[in-house]
Amino acid sequence: MSLASLLLGEGYSSLVYTGENLVNDKILINKAYAELSDYEIWVTNQGLDKIQILKIKDGETLESVAEIEFEEGSKPHMIFFDSGTKYAYVANVGAGTVTIIDVSQREIVTTIPTGNGAHAAVPSPDDKRVYVVNMRDATITEILTDIEKGTFTVGRTIKVSEMMPLCAVFTNDSKKAYISAMGNLTASDPMSTGMMSVIDVESGMEVKTIGPLGKNGCGLFLSEDGSKLFANAGTPINKYYIIDTATDEIISSANLRGNDAHGVYVVNDEVWMINRQSNSIDIIDADNYSILSTLSEVPDKPDLLYLSPDEKLLFMTLRGQAVTGDPHALSGIEPGVAVIDVAQKKVITKMNLGGDVHGIAVTPEFPLALLPFAAGFVGLMLVLRLRRHPYANYKN
Repeated sequence: MSLASLLLGEGYSSLVYTGENLVNDKILINKAYAELSDYEIWVTNQGLDKIQILKIKDGETLESVAEIEFEEGSKPHMIFFDSGTKYAYVANVGAGTVTIIDVSQREIVTTIPTGNGAHAAVPSPDDKRVYVVNMRDATITEILTDIEKGTFTVGRTIKVSEMMPLCAVFTNDSKKAYISAMGNLTASDPMSTGMMSVIDVESGMEVKTIGPLGKNGCGLFLSEDGSKLFANAGTPINKYYIIDTATDEIISSANLRGNDAHGVYVVNDEVWMINRQSNSIDIIDADNYSILSTLSEVPDKPDLLYLSPDEKLLFMTLRGQAVTGDPHALSGIEPGVAVIDVAQKKVITKMNLGGDVHGIAVTPEFPLALLPFAAGFVGLMLVLRLRRHPYANYKN
């Protein structure tokens, strides 16, 4: 099988290319790159109990292309793809379940009961398991996954020590996971709660807590090299944190300019953090941790972010009428998706979808980078598939 056949086929794999079928491969590889612009934006709408699938036309116009209906009352909240974008995992906060979807077929494979207030279902980078954060039970349900066989089996239930766990992110080697938490929302001192849990994946045990980060701990996102974890806490804390993933210690923290810190996304050397109540985004230097700028002209009640494969656009969900009944949920007046031009740092368009939009993911997850080992040498080519998980795109 040629390299380009793999590129354009069922999945994208990492491999060393030996140079066969070179001319044809060059043509087809160019086609593969062109087709990256034909990616899909998957959005969970917990108000309408469906996934809405969008595409971007002419680099700036959104159009709706398909929908996947869920059972009434499911309230699909968060969505993540596995590393090959074969399956999507959707946490249904209303039903306490996780729905697994065949991405290419746009069909539901199965729905698995997990726990009360299933908030996020996050696959590990090695695709061996999914951690489902059950907010009201203060537990993590482990789902063991075999992507090739298409089997999904409930594994261990992991208890965390903090109240109202919210989101999860695995380290790049899949050996640890971090769990943010809203904490005790009735605590008189808002900084006395919101401990982050560190889970040892092999033992399935909480081995450490970090913090407290404060009430309404929320967004999580790893740096590209995995050495740092960017986190935040919403109202009334409104702070961001940088955690060393080698020591699991906070190495820096500071106040955000906006109110109600929420979704997070790392774009190159910048960390974008949404402030829901103030309708703004703070952009932070990923190296020195200072705030570089603030986007203040943002539509009502922004929530989560996801980067386009070409890194030119950020897609941002906008909340509608809150339906989950969760603490710290909020309502917006224009539910849908907005598009941000990353270079210009401004919103260029938006689309109203109705209901209450929340989770978002883009397929393919990240572009392919084809790098020759040496200029002018036509022989070996390495295909690298660079992948990011939008672990920071979490909360109510």
